[in-house]
Amino acid sequence: MDLSVLDTGEIAGYDNIKTMSGMAGYALSELGYPVINIEIHPQQMSQAILSARLDFTRYNSGEGDYPNYAVIKLAQGESEVSVKGIRDESTGEIIDNFGEVFFFESHTGLNGINTLFSAEHILLYDTFGKRNPFSGAGSNSSGMVMSSYESVMMYLKDIKRTVGDHYRVKYIPGREILKINPAPKCIVYGVVGMYKKLPLEDLYNNPLFRNMVVARMGMQWGHHIRKIKGAMPDGLTVSGDEILAEYTTMYNDTLLSFKEESEPPIFLIG
Repeated sequence: MDLSVLDTGEIAGYDNIKTMSGMAGYALSELGYPVINIEIHPQQMSQAILSARLDFTRYNSGEGDYPNYAVIKLAQGESEVSVKGIRDESTGEIIDNFGEVFFFESHTGLNGINTLFSAEHILLYDTFGKRNPFSGAGSNSSGMVMSSYESVMMYLKDIKRTVGDHYRVKYIPGREILKINPAPKCIVYGVVGMYKKLPLEDLYNNPLFRNMVVARMGMQWGHHIRKIKGAMPDGLTVSGDEILAEYTTMYNDTLLSFKEESEPPIFLIG
């Protein structure tokens, strides 16, 4: 981390932080630097910022992430899929900042409706080919008219729900994989809905995120000097235990603010 920004006096830049070093500089100034020395290594500053991001995206629904949809490809026989480098098949772009999956629907031509002699195709032909007056199958008519389109699609969806394949997809963040149950018997394309985490640079200017970074760096500082009482220039002493307690309280208060300001969950019934 480049902390040269701390020596430039560009404090005004903290109202629009764009880099990790800028975020660290802001947090150090909130802790008292350069009036007092803050005993924390740059690597620990980076870790505090990244940990704050994990907390923010976990507890602050609606601000730390956002819903997104993509088309993904599931290989035959694989029950686990790494999200590292996974592509959106509709755009060809790599999906980054993958988060919790809330929706998945497979699409293989309505799961066999266009495959000769499959259960879906036989049922469809029996229902619409032989008996439906709007179908051109087995008759001299010109085919389905547009007025019956919605009705036909409703029946097709019923067929899919009844005899089509269904998959449960769950994201495991610790391993960065998708768990697929059951494992596909063939190559499957599906629409996945996931909550994507906001990029780190989009969080630097959020007040609650800033508080979380300051609190985490303050807690780390307190851990370092908790067994030492340092003397200040005015003769006062600084206790590591007191610093740790102060910023632990700030951390907990910020988590409470996350929960109070977070968007409520949405329940879909249908």
